[in-house]
Amino acid sequence: MIKALLEMGPFRALFICSIFTLGVLTACQSTSVVGPVTQELAKENYLNYTITWSGTFQGSKTKLFFKGYNKEGKVAVCGYYIKSSGSEERLTATWIEQAKIFLGDTEIVSTRFINGVEEGDRPLANCVTTTIPYSRSLMEKDFSLRGQEIHIYD
Repeated sequence: MIKALLEMGPFRALFICSIFTLGVLTACQSTSVVGPVTQELAKENYLNYTITWSGTFQGSKTKLFFKGYNKEGKVAVCGYYIKSSGSEERLTATWIEQAKIFLGDTEIVSTRFINGVEEGDRPLANCVTTTIPYSRSLMEKDFSLRGQEIHIYD
């Protein structure tokens, strides 16, 4: 079984990966985004998180970077991850394709907008504006990622 355990980063943020058995999907309404995916050069104001994989990829880690902010009264999110190689990269890309970002119990957006960048590159983060109204109290809630258990076979 492959399970993502996330190590806490700064800023009261805690990523919690909700693991579901394959074939069991939870029905959630997808949060829409407003407008296209844009890019920005990522700077030091991004929160750094690490997924520690188990199972076949025991001990492998994937670094993710996120920030949330107010854009015209809506919650906007930027994010990227550091690419790995081979099956480990497929694992990461597959998990990111179906995971979701939450603030507290509020689903903010699917993570499928985030992009992978090569280690050492100047990171360009993908950004989206959501339909979720921005509020200071929402942004103070714990930030988490939730996604399914996945299996990668060679």
